[in-house]
Amino acid sequence: MENNRKALGSKGEELAVQYLKKKGYKVIERNYHCQAGEIDLVAREGHTLVFVEIKARSSLDFGLPQDAVDRFKQKKICRAATAYLAEHRLTEDIAARFDVVAVRLTPSGPDIELIKDAFQIE
Repeated sequence: MENNRKALGSKGEELAVQYLKKKGYKVIERNYHCQAGEIDLVAREGHTLVFVEIKARSSLDFGLPQDAVDRFKQKKICRAATAYLAEHRLTEDIAARFDVVAVRLTPSGPDIELIKDAFQIE
């Protein structure tokens, strides 16, 4: 079961990366880890630094993929993003946002939705 979830996550991440690159995003880092948490993808879109959370589902049994990015998850991502900015000595003046990529793997192929500026730091 765990291997299936990991494989689904890896497949979803790869599809999301390809999708974002086609949209003009430049991937800077994948799977950034720190004590505060993890960020699936750090990218640039133009002059904006984008922290991307990727969620993949093979069915809607547990809701839409983006529904899994609840307030608790958002706070963890925000803490990790703050750590990333500090570690890379980026000022708070830098334009940054949080996007979510929802990937649904269906028999007819992947359904990918990009939610720009999905949430804010509270």
